[in-house]
This record gives sequence, structure tokens and C-alpha cells, in this order.
Amino acid sequence: MSNVNLYQNARLQDAATYSYPGAINLLTGDSAIANPYILRMQVECIQNTDHTNLPNLDEHFLRDLRLFAAQKFLGEHAQAIPSEEFQIAESTFGIFEEVLRNLSRFKNFPDGNFEVGWKNDTVAIIPQGAYSLYSLCAGKVLGHIPNAIFMPRTANSQFKLTPDTLEIFFEEQKVHLQEKAALLVLENPTILGHVYNEEELLAISDVCRSNGCYIFTDEVYRETVYDNSHVSLLSASKHHDHIISVLPLSKSYGNLQNSLALARMPASLKFYVSEYLGRVFRTTTSMHIAAAKAIMGNDQEPFLRKTREVYQDKTELVCNLIRALAEKYPHWGIELIHKPQAGYSAAFTIREIDSCLLLTDPERTIQASTSLETFDWLAGHYGVKFYPLFGCGIDNHSFRVVYGSASSDTIAEGFRKMEEALLNIQQPYQCLMRNMIEERSM
Repeated sequence: MSNVNLYQNARLQDAATYSYPGAINLLTGDSAIANPYILRMQVECIQNTDHTNLPNLDEHFLRDLRLFAAQKFLGEHAQAIPSEEFQIAESTFGIFEEVLRNLSRFKNFPDGNFEVGWKNDTVAIIPQGAYSLYSLCAGKVLGHIPNAIFMPRTANSQFKLTPDTLEIFFEEQKVHLQEKAALLVLENPTILGHVYNEEELLAISDVCRSNGCYIFTDEVYRETVYDNSHVSLLSASKHHDHIISVLPLSKSYGNLQNSLALARMPASLKFYVSEYLGRVFRTTTSMHIAAAKAIMGNDQEPFLRKTREVYQDKTELVCNLIRALAEKYPHWGIELIHKPQAGYSAAFTIREIDSCLLLTDPERTIQASTSLETFDWLAGHYGVKFYPLFGCGIDNHSFRVVYGSASSDTIAEGFRKMEEALLNIQQPYQCLMRNMIEERSM
């Protein structure tokens, strides 16, 4: 699959949420429960503001925000992150785009005196299964292939990044990456609910560092790890010169509408993205600040514990529904990729769906289950929406069910509709298979 198709699918997939409003939505990414402390702040502060942009951010607020992020990244050693390494933005993807635009300049001209005629030679490395907007952002910023590389992962690692696959990748790409700045996207936890432990993080980091590759580590789901065992790469590693760590105040804290993203990066790299920092100051509102202050309050832990319980219960329900379908229809080849350890989505495969859909529409190409057209068709005809993992770069009949704020009844109804859809498209396929068997036995 070409990277151009990947970017296009990411764009279509991002817009797909708004199609078929009457369908059961297993495509939501909303928080499972609203953050009660943010709601309280909304009542006390946000509703009484004019929502206008602020000319600047208060120094005391910025100090508190930096320390909050530093404590998340380094724990008791938070003071080791100097303020000049701290970045604030409206979104993770704003930071990601700006790092892509400037990483090559930072690598080649760290003193800030870059040459006239400089061109961006950054390479973005997007692993399979990464959030689709990373592919979209990389395509938009870099604009051409092969400066955005789609890195395969294997099913035997459950699409989890491993140091072995990284070593192979760097060896295969050695000529192309020569003299260029490379940036690897590393989500922890991942969008598929994987959680990397300290040993895994260090192994990945060591391989990247030895190959001159920077790491962009996104910790947006860190507070949704069910056993609260999340480890930040910054706290695990002694080497921070190649690490950009981002903590968005969105999905983990039930704060999707008024999010800010907090980042730590090498101080001299921050110098190159300072123009973007200025733009963020001009677009940050009093609502953002009120929500961030609520998140930084001392009474977050009860909310986070409850959120983890809610997500874990929903994950158990979804995994059981997937397993039940697999047992009921063993010939469909349904398989749970892995049981998530964090977040609010689960991934599974349906091996036989391509053959069925080719029969209902001969115009469809092979691997029809991974096309957005097919998922559009399922939503329109059967009223259920969910992600094809093709949009995240996995094109092996894989689905991603995102259950977010959906109730248990809604999730169960969504699976019932999905079963109905699969039965309807399976019938002509099963008839054809029976006829073929009968003809061969005559």
C-alpha cells in the first residue's frame, strides 16, 4: 500500500465520524465519563468567560503547567526538566507538524545559523497501527514520498513495535536515511491498547539513538492504563537528547473540547518551534486555562481511578463479544488481536469477509474489508460504524472498535448489527461454497 493512499485514507477516516448520524456509533472517541472537576470549573469559571483569546499566558500558570508535565514525565525528578525544554500547544499534532518542519534544520544547524537554500530532509517513520492523523500530518508537512515511511509490524508481535523490527528497518533504509533527520512516532499506550514496559522502551530507544533517529512519544492514553503501571520513556532513559515527549490533556482527563498539549524537547529544538509557540499563545482561551487548572488540582485521582474501571469493564465486554462471535461462527476466522491494557478500543480480524464482499459486488478489489468504501457501505446498509485498521496502516482484514462514551447496551446493539451485516453478506458466499463442494463430489 502506498503512503499516498495511507494519507488519503486517514483524511477520509477522520471525516467518517460525521457520516450516517443514525447509525450505532462504535467510532466515537469520547471520554467514557465526563470529568467532574472540569464540569465544576465550567460552572464556576468557564460559563462566566467571554471565551476570547488571550494575548499571553500568566507566568505562574505556565510554571504550574510545566511542573505538572515534568512530574508526569520524570516523577520525583521533575525539576531536572528545565523550563526552556517545555513547550505548550493546542494539540499534539500541532507540535508534531512543527517538529517535522524543523527537525532537519535543528540537526544540521544546532546553533541556529542555518544556510540559505536549506531544504527539509526530515523522514517521518509511522509504524503500523499508529493513530491515522500522524500519517495525515506527515503527508501534509513533508508532501512527498519517500520522506514519510510506513513501517511494517508483524502479527506475531500483535502489531507492537519491537527492537528487532526496528533494527531490520534501519538496515533496509540505511541508504535512504543517510544524512537525513529521522523521527519515529512511538505511542505509549498505543491506540490499540498496548502498554510498553521500561525494558521495551529502553530497547527501542537504544536502537533509535544508535541509528541517529529521534523519537516522538505520545502519552495521550497514559492515565487510562488499567493497572496504572505506565512508564514514561523520559523517566526510563538516561539519554534525553533524541526524545520529544508529549502529554495531551485530552483523552486521559475527559477534556476533549478544551485540550492543551504539554511537551518536553531538547532546548535548542524548542528554539526552532518558537514561532508556533507564539501562535498558540494567541489562540489559547480562558476555557483552556480553566480546564487545565482543574486537571492540575489535587482531587484528580478519584476521577482517574473511576475512569480506568469504566474503560476496563467496557474492554472486557467488547473482548467477550468478539470471542462470542468467533465461537459462534468459527468459519469466519474472527480473532482478537490482543486484549487491551489501556484506552477504549479493541482490534480484531475477520479473515473471510473479503471473499463474501467480492461476491456481493464483483467490482470490489481483493482485501475489500480494509477499504473505507466497505465500511461506508456497512454503515449505510446496516447502521453500524467502526474503524478499518487500514486507516492506521494495517491492511489484513482488521477492525478497530472504539467504544468511548458508548453505553454497554449501545455496544451490544452495535455488535448485534455487525453480526446481522456479516450474516447477510455471508449467505451468497456460503451457497457458492456448497455448490462448489457438491460439483466436485459428483
